[in-house]
Amino acid sequence: MTKLYFHPVNDHWLPHFERTVETPLNLSEAVGLPAELEHLDKARVWGTTYEIKKERYHEDIEPEDLVLFSQDGRFFAAGRIQHAFRSREFGEWAWDNADSELVYTLIDFEEMSIPTNAITDLLGYSGGYRVQGFTRPTSERLQKLRSEFGSLDKALKALKTEYTPTSVDGGQETLVSEYDTQTTTKDPLDDDPITETAPYYWVNQSHEELEAGYLQAPRTSFPNYDLQKLEIEDIVFNYVDGEVVGYSEVTKPAYLVADENEEKRRVDIDVHPFDTPLQFVDVFPYLWREDVRLEKYYPINRAGVNQQYLFNLSKKAGDYLLEKGNEEEPLSNPDHHLITHLQNTPHSVYKVTSPPDYWLTAYEHAAVGLEDNDRPSWSDIEAGDVLIFHSRESPSRNELADQGSCILGAGIVRAKTTKPEDEAWWHDEHKTGSDGKKHSNLITFERLYLAGDFDAIDHTQPLTAKAPSTIDNDLEALTANALDIAEADYLCNQVADSDFPQNHTIEPLETSDNHAKALALADALADHLEEVPPVALHKSFNGDIANNTLDGLYFPNNQGEAILAQIEGALRSGKHIVFTGPPGTGKTEIARRVADYLAAYYPYLYTGSQLTTATSDWSTFDTVGGYMPTEDDTDSGNNLEFTPGLVLNRFKSRKTNTQKNDSLVIDELNRADIDKAFGQLFTVLSGQSVQLPYTKDGEEVNLAPANRNALSQPHEYRIPESWTLFATLNTYDKTSLYEMSYAFMRRFAFIRVPEPDLVDLNDSDLRPLLNEYMDAWGVHTIDFDVDHSKPLLDVGHVWQAANGAIDDRAIGPAVVKDIIAYLTETTGLEWEQRLTQAVISYILPQLEGVPKRKQVVTELAAVDRIDSQLLDTAARDMLQVSIIKSDG
Repeated sequence: MTKLYFHPVNDHWLPHFERTVETPLNLSEAVGLPAELEHLDKARVWGTTYEIKKERYHEDIEPEDLVLFSQDGRFFAAGRIQHAFRSREFGEWAWDNADSELVYTLIDFEEMSIPTNAITDLLGYSGGYRVQGFTRPTSERLQKLRSEFGSLDKALKALKTEYTPTSVDGGQETLVSEYDTQTTTKDPLDDDPITETAPYYWVNQSHEELEAGYLQAPRTSFPNYDLQKLEIEDIVFNYVDGEVVGYSEVTKPAYLVADENEEKRRVDIDVHPFDTPLQFVDVFPYLWREDVRLEKYYPINRAGVNQQYLFNLSKKAGDYLLEKGNEEEPLSNPDHHLITHLQNTPHSVYKVTSPPDYWLTAYEHAAVGLEDNDRPSWSDIEAGDVLIFHSRESPSRNELADQGSCILGAGIVRAKTTKPEDEAWWHDEHKTGSDGKKHSNLITFERLYLAGDFDAIDHTQPLTAKAPSTIDNDLEALTANALDIAEADYLCNQVADSDFPQNHTIEPLETSDNHAKALALADALADHLEEVPPVALHKSFNGDIANNTLDGLYFPNNQGEAILAQIEGALRSGKHIVFTGPPGTGKTEIARRVADYLAAYYPYLYTGSQLTTATSDWSTFDTVGGYMPTEDDTDSGNNLEFTPGLVLNRFKSRKTNTQKNDSLVIDELNRADIDKAFGQLFTVLSGQSVQLPYTKDGEEVNLAPANRNALSQPHEYRIPESWTLFATLNTYDKTSLYEMSYAFMRRFAFIRVPEPDLVDLNDSDLRPLLNEYMDAWGVHTIDFDVDHSKPLLDVGHVWQAANGAIDDRAIGPAVVKDIIAYLTETTGLEWEQRLTQAVISYILPQLEGVPKRKQVVTELAAVDRIDSQLLDTAARDMLQVSIIKSDG
């Protein structure tokens, strides 16, 4: 459908316009022409400088679009666009200005003389609207013209007939321009001001004068025609027909105009219309206040507005009008979280445009995927930025029904990641060849919103498994209550005078310091904009864990890769994981790193992780939750409310009620009485829901695996399919630990993290193994600062003694790392004392409660460079064992 563009031409550019538009430009020596135009000898050519908004309009140009050229309040020419291209080289060649790079050629050029407000009024612009810069009325505004005249061509023809008088000369019609009756010189006048100046001014104007962008009054001594006192940057408020429609800034001081044989003073102004004109009846009470009004040349009297032309305003009056005129209309939904986020953060806002079936997959996976050609935009996006979701009218599959172009949701960005290119989520990722696309650059969300009916969509099945009729039903649910694109265009034009951008997949909606469009769209959607899970509740983990996850931890014989392979297998099969092994083998560190890795690289599944240590005092109050006094009743304890415990807090934010999926890492799990601490969780971990014996907002608290209905009420806790509980069991603690029940154990994969086999190693094998650990930890033997030539072997012998004394009792490399760190920080002590004290500090505590601890201490005392007397004294105090017989 034909679009309409406005293009003002100022005095500086008018000679260029006459040379390249009114007269076709010779292109025989042109540079920077696109290949498809190189065959042209001549063409009418015009262009504009680059701005983001202008670029967007220029990209939308299609052949046969209509452009109207304006100057001094009139459209003086028109033409149809034939080609549009971008070339700084051509701009430099044609107009000596490389910045004029947005170029188009014209056909069907004609001159005319139509007041600009004659057209802009029909388009529904406010009375003070002034054409500024290359711009385009919205499709909704053009529909007003089409409704009244039938088409743009008919509208233009009618307006030309009405406003362009003709005379007949020898049978030929010639245009008679109204400018022929007026001569102008813009040399400043030297007339002296008649009245005093003021902080602000007021002028009673006509629409035509305001549209033309000037003030004009007879050159007389009448005080209210005293335009010569106005200076550049003075502010003048424009009053028209009972409204203050805006304010103007003086851009050129008074100069002389000869208009219909009468001398007049004219001042050029830059008009700034208010979005909503101020009604005089609303501002009169303030302007008439005694402390606001002026004694002389004031526009207001007791009965209303004085009828002369130019008046003075006080500073209070002008400041008040500026504040009132620039006030934003109050939002209908100021408390919606998306709106408060937009208002209170400096983050950027982007829009993403895709077919409707793309958005079904995006909400299924809780992620937006971009192709590599959009990676620059993907790279610019940061946590806290907002994405507005625009759905095109037509799906990507021909067999699916159109849904109507609309704004259907939004998201607040949490993190970015990528997915393997061979992992197909979206429909066009299943295609091959040139039709195939890869949306591998993912954006995930802290909070995610949808105006449609989220729970009416079955998110447990991918689109590839659904029949077209089912997908059509899902699309109807997805786009229900969405904002039609025509309404979105209207709202954007109301606040920013430009349409909602639709052409590119992703682009900034507006600058980081201006969220007017996003706020208007969010406010219009807010009544239906529900928060939905920002993680894919129904998706299980099927990814990989990179080997560098364990960087800094050393495992001989590729044991680290084997441990990661076991973890991947357990996660893919939906098992929770228990790491077993001696103290110091890295169980807790592995669990913590894997949990952090999942949140960092799979943010569409996991939102974070929590590390805690079990105790023998744990009960379901700690893990599940229970009643506690409210925050405002901490003294009496009479007002109680349900407070979720350690596990339930992994599924929902207590502050915002937003769905979460935080992995939980429980260190030394078997210190707790498992049945007492995790009672009701057994049922949930086996895939069934549980009603807890508590209420929240009058409803029983419900804990259940994520099912087809993903949205949850405040009393409901949904366990995502991929949620994982990591735990560690320290085999040294068995004498003081509770046994794990079989019912609990069968829900876990048990992965042993072994200590290195040191018992049978001789020094020639032990030394390189120790050096490998030292390299992984970034420590060197020189840090020991000791003359002794084999300090590292001394440490190795201690490790061998600790691990070889009794069966099923050992220490891992983390304990040895602590010993080495101690040795490097205590260089002021003799080596034997340092080594013995390290054993006392880091190995003896591991032996508490071990029945055969005396045997271990005896083996340690036999190590060369160990002070057996010092070790014996410590063993007596700490372990109640002695390895040296007393003389008595």
